[in-house]
Amino acid sequence: MSTCGDDYQESARKELINKLVLTRYDNRTQRIDNIDFQLTPATFTFNDDSQTTLIDYYLHKFDITIKDPDQPLIVYCPRRPGENTINT
Repeated sequence: MSTCGDDYQESARKELINKLVLTRYDNRTQRIDNIDFQLTPATFTFNDDSQTTLIDYYLHKFDITIKDPDQPLIVYCPRRPGENTINT
């Protein structure tokens, strides 16, 4: 996957969308539906007015330290009824 030039985002999407990833926090596989290059673990906050970032959430909930706070977020659209769309 090339990271040079203006098309690195499109290259990343072509390479990664529809691939499966194993989530360390719950040991489940998720299919990548998109990559959000506008949000990062440092900038994403929940809609509950808490101003909790993904960095804080993963540290307190799963004892996982996100090593790259500026990485883009993977978008996962749940396939089961009742699940919400998740950015990770």
